Amino acid sequence: MAAASTLIPIYHPLDTKQKEIRIATIVPNPDITAPIEVNLEVVSLFLPGQYAALSYCWASLEGTRDIILCGHKTSVTKNLWEALRQFRSERVPIRIWMDAVCINQDDVMERSSQVGLMRDVYSMATAVLVWLGPATRQTEIAFGFLNFIMSFDSVDVSLDEMPGEFNTAAHFLALGEIFRNVYWRRRWTTQETHVARSMSIHCGTFSIGPYSNLNGCWLRHVTQYTDSCQAIARRHLGGGNTLYKTVLAETSAVSSALIVYVDPIRAENPSHLNGFFRTEASVAHDYVYGLLGLLPEDIGIIPSYSLSVGEVFADFAFRFMKQFGMIQLLHLANHNASDIPSWAPDFRHQMLASVPMLPGDSNKGSGATEIPGYKIRLLGSHESLYNASAGSSCGVRSRTGDVLAVSGLVVDRIIALGDVMNDPVDSRGDLVQTFKLLAGWQDLYQKLSQEGALDNQAVRYDNHFQFMMDFVFTVCADISQDFNDPHRPWRRCPRAEFEEYMLGLFWEPSSYPEGITWEDMKLRLTWIDLLAARNTFFITSSGRMGLAPGEIRVGDHICILAGMRMPVRLRGVQAEGQSRFTYHEPVYVQGELHND
Repeated sequence: MAAASTLIPIYHPLDTKQKEIRIATIVPNPDITAPIEVNLEVVSLFLPGQYAALSYCWASLEGTRDIILCGHKTSVTKNLWEALRQFRSERVPIRIWMDAVCINQDDVMERSSQVGLMRDVYSMATAVLVWLGPATRQTEIAFGFLNFIMSFDSVDVSLDEMPGEFNTAAHFLALGEIFRNVYWRRRWTTQETHVARSMSIHCGTFSIGPYSNLNGCWLRHVTQYTDSCQAIARRHLGGGNTLYKTVLAETSAVSSALIVYVDPIRAENPSHLNGFFRTEASVAHDYVYGLLGLLPEDIGIIPSYSLSVGEVFADFAFRFMKQFGMIQLLHLANHNASDIPSWAPDFRHQMLASVPMLPGDSNKGSGATEIPGYKIRLLGSHESLYNASAGSSCGVRSRTGDVLAVSGLVVDRIIALGDVMNDPVDSRGDLVQTFKLLAGWQDLYQKLSQEGALDNQAVRYDNHFQFMMDFVFTVCADISQDFNDPHRPWRRCPRAEFEEYMLGLFWEPSSYPEGITWEDMKLRLTWIDLLAARNTFFITSSGRMGLAPGEIRVGDHICILAGMRMPVRLRGVQAEGQSRFTYHEPVYVQGELHND
């Protein structure tokens, strides 16, 4: 049945109750130099008919081109103009949806309502056309290689011997160029391709597909192949073969680009949200609105570009934590933005997908990174190894404006700070300085204890050995990694292992025990480097020791929030009759706060 439609001269209001959208029709023309003509029709998503949906980047607004839109000369970006020219047929009208033309960009209310329909628009399209822009010299090679990859029914490491004409450095360089395209870094394109029933990729006159891509299966196939090649390249790097170096570099680019395209954000593991913090958006609101169609459940957000950025980010953070029980989203909230509440992430900053911030990915790396506008965080990435709140459910209760109500318990207060540890140890001089710094941290604790500053001391040490063991646990955050295999997951440390292995860290370099070399000591200090470097050692009023990133101050509070597996640092603020704080970050505190 043909869809009911009405030809209109230019933008008229849409009926939101009928889920109306506009579909563009590219007028056919055999003359490639002829002006591009586009007409619009209004349809309901309840019966839209067959249409394609264009997935592309707006790119720069500079260098616009003119088209004829419903009889009116209209400017569009050069990238969109080139796509329209490419998809225009000589004889057949092409029905296609594209945001820049089908949404009245000057109408904020319409933009807001249409954004809420994006998942439906792309999932109901007969095909999603991915436009990467004009072709380059590498495009033909890359598209031939992609077709070769898709010819396999399954992909595994057995293909790694990589025989044949396609497995050359030139092919991997061309493939890397395709996936370094800015398209793969955009927030909206992630949703557009992931919900597509069928998709094809176009670059100039070259194209591949269409392939079924329901739930990202097409792009997952590409990722599996390149991951297999990547594994082989790592095995052969020692041989000095330049092919394997090229394979490793270019397949890493593919993996980096596609990490958020192949897995949805799942209710049982919302940690996949991490990867989206490397994607970009032109409008700040879209850092949130571009995620809504990928969530496993509707969290009740109605897009509105008239709201402030702070309101949009805070509303999303609250609803996400409340709906999925994921109070760990607070780990991403340690920023300096004045227009965002302290507990809400600033989604405008690009987080690294390789930096695990939410449970589910937390054993894959140290979590150390630096992002403009964000403070250093090293500890929250290992949160799943601890259990401060004893398995309690998410404590997020309600939100009033910028204030988030959370169930929790203030358990301690910071009374002293040590010097910040420098960056990782690279030389014997660094090693000596690290020993001096660690000795200074020990002396600070002993001084406070002797002066009676810890009168309410909940932690008491009967002998120096007991104190030293807790001190070592503190500077290593009570976790370890297999030194013989640094790719193995991090784990909690058996006490016997610490006694045997880690106390050697506190010998002076001139008195290493027999058999312990500089390289061995450097390896041991790497353990500390990954966790304590650029963190601050602190002491609490009850005698607890701990590590914290960020701009920690004497007087800050240690709190356990319901559902959070690590204690957090809060800073009190003035509030009549209420306990109010600004949120900062997870911290490590030695002892019973981790429910040992």
